[in-house]
Amino acid sequence: MLRFISLALQAKLIEEKNQRVHAESNGQEIERQFSMLSVDYRQVCAERQKLEGQLRQEQEKSRGITVQLEQESHKRSQLQSDLNLQLSEISLLKTKEKQLQRELNETREAKKSLEDELQKIKATKAVDDLQMKELQEQLDTEMHFSVSSRSYFSQFLFICSVMYVFL
Repeated sequence: MLRFISLALQAKLIEEKNQRVHAESNGQEIERQFSMLSVDYRQVCAERQKLEGQLRQEQEKSRGITVQLEQESHKRSQLQSDLNLQLSEISLLKTKEKQLQRELNETREAKKSLEDELQKIKATKAVDDLQMKELQEQLDTEMHFSVSSRSYFSQFLFICSVMYVFL
């Protein structure tokens, strides 16, 4: 019976030794896995920090691009406003140009009409001057004749009076 107890103890010792070896093996495996997980965790943390840094950089870029986009949008809006103003001014200038062209054409027509009228007046004046000259010459002739006639008549009266006195 002692032998049986001794064999039972020996079996129990072997079983405990096997359990201890197995537990140590499990513990080493767990430590190895823990170590690997710890390395993986550090790598994941480092990758996370790297990604967070990249995220911050991309967010900064995004904010910069958003500000730039807003500036470009404002600039585009300002340019569109300026363009509309210039188009409006061009339209007004074209309208004014057409009005001035009409006025210029009307002025040219009026000038031509006045020049034609001036030519007619000049022609009429030339005819009038010629008629006036002829009338003046006729008047001068008639005045000369009248003066001559008066002179002859005076002389005739004088002669008649002298003859009357002698008669």
